[in-house]
Amino acid sequence: MALALLERMGDRLKAIGLVHSTAFADDLEKKEMCNRALTFLKKHGASKFVTSFVPQLFFEHRRVEFAEELTHAIEDGKRSCLEGLLAYTIAMRDRVDRIAVLRQFTGSKLLLAGTLDTSVKIEASRAQQEAFTHYLELEGVGRLGMVEEKEKTLAMVQDFVREVLS
Repeated sequence: MALALLERMGDRLKAIGLVHSTAFADDLEKKEMCNRALTFLKKHGASKFVTSFVPQLFFEHRRVEFAEELTHAIEDGKRSCLEGLLAYTIAMRDRVDRIAVLRQFTGSKLLLAGTLDTSVKIEASRAQQEAFTHYLELEGVGRLGMVEEKEKTLAMVQDFVREVLS
């Protein structure tokens, strides 16, 4: 969403930040995963999907450590409507490559990546790091730096915002 906003309003934005995300379009394997998720959602519904999908967002070796946050995320996700989850999954599957949009933007650009992220692999993050003015890695963190390293993630984002606003 941030990159689509940048594409439409880039001249009116001062900065953009991506956290555990990418400017690249998904490859065929990831698009197929979205198609399987759509099939699962249609067959089993939102609640069962959330129960099976959300744990995968947490780094496998830290799920026990973050059991309370995982439970909260599942319960929160179960309040999602089927139509919303379907639309979100379709949007993710069909998102276009916006690396050129990002490169053309002259404002400040942050990418915060987890070295153990299984969704946006660290190699993909590193491959686009030249397009960002600020590229930061969270060592030993998976998909959810805002949970796994809450204070460190918050500090990195706050430092970026302070710099942009100064």
